[in-house]
Amino acid sequence: MKKSLLIGAVLSVIVMIVAGIKQDMQLILIGSGWIALGAIVLSGILLGAFISGDQIRANTAGESREDRRERVKMSINIVFVGLPSIVIFIIYFVIYNYV
Repeated sequence: MKKSLLIGAVLSVIVMIVAGIKQDMQLILIGSGWIALGAIVLSGILLGAFISGDQIRANTAGESREDRRERVKMSINIVFVGLPSIVIFIIYFVIYNYV
């Protein structure tokens, strides 16, 4: 979990450095938004959040408890990778639009 947050923080710093080099702070919104959206979508796909209950039941019928735990753990780690980008996106969005 700590590694995931560190990876997410490094990605966010890279986005901010690129935005600073290009002198386009709008890139912070775009880069952080895409990272955050990608993490949420990928995590949702791994958890089966975008399919119906019948499809989840059919997909997980042959899955062992250990496999399910691994899939959920991976999904949580992906969310933690995207968490710094989500926070930066929200902060920058509020500052850019309301301050």
